[in-house]
Amino acid sequence: MRGGIEFRALGELRTLRFSINAICRIEESTGKPIAELANIGANAKLQDIRAMFWGALEPQVTVEEAGEIMDELGLNRSAELIGEAFEKAFPEEADEAGSGKGSTGKKKKGAGA
Repeated sequence: MRGGIEFRALGELRTLRFSINAICRIEESTGKPIAELANIGANAKLQDIRAMFWGALEPQVTVEEAGEIMDELGLNRSAELIGEAFEKAFPEEADEAGSGKGSTGKKKKGAGA
């Protein structure tokens, strides 16, 4: 896993990072695989968004504190931070989404190359 995204909220510098432990916390909390949560879009339940935000914060932060941080930041900014941290943790998935490359990350032969 790669580094996280730093931001300031409730007077403290925070880090949002999708580590293996963070992902396991999120999956335990929601009962859903991270791949499903990463693609929920407009159908997202607020509790799932908060769970993703909470799980990616420092382990000592409670779910309620995560909600308070999100209140301060606003829902849109909180969702942006989740997206940025997820892309930083999984850059190859973000690159493949719009690159026309296969799962190996390499262009397929004979595909206009």
